[in-house]
Amino acid sequence: MNGVLQNLAQASLAKKADETKKARQKQDKLAMANQLSAAVGEAIRAPESTSVLPLGMSEIDRLLNHIAKCFVLPPGATEELAEQVVDVDLELRRDGSVEKIIFVDSGRLTTDRNYRIVALAARRAVLDCAPLPLPPEKYESWKTLPIGFNSTFMQRGTM
Repeated sequence: MNGVLQNLAQASLAKKADETKKARQKQDKLAMANQLSAAVGEAIRAPESTSVLPLGMSEIDRLLNHIAKCFVLPPGATEELAEQVVDVDLELRRDGSVEKIIFVDSGRLTTDRNYRIVALAARRAVLDCAPLPLPPEKYESWKTLPIGFNSTFMQRGTM
């Protein structure tokens, strides 16, 4: 009889353990459903992400031709001067106006006379041609814009 009672006790404990396990699983499923529901709700309320639209080749050409028309070296510029390459990073406002002009190799402004002449001509060209003809809907792709000024760039203005 003791053996039968022990078997019944073990079966009862096993049944309770199984019920507890099922109750935990049910709670876990409910918690997961609540989390999923909350995540979906957050996604629906979240603002749409804006993807950055890159500038097309025609937009880049129009911009470079626009600036090239304003890019003029001083009279009597030598071939050596025309071969200088000046890289700038432009920080622009949404309306195409210039916020800041950063010379990538700013150290040469004080040590290299020819570089300084081309750099100042590049600066004048950008400021004189502002606001730049850029599409406002693509502002995120051109708010910081690298441009290199050299003799090839100068020839664009004569096209």
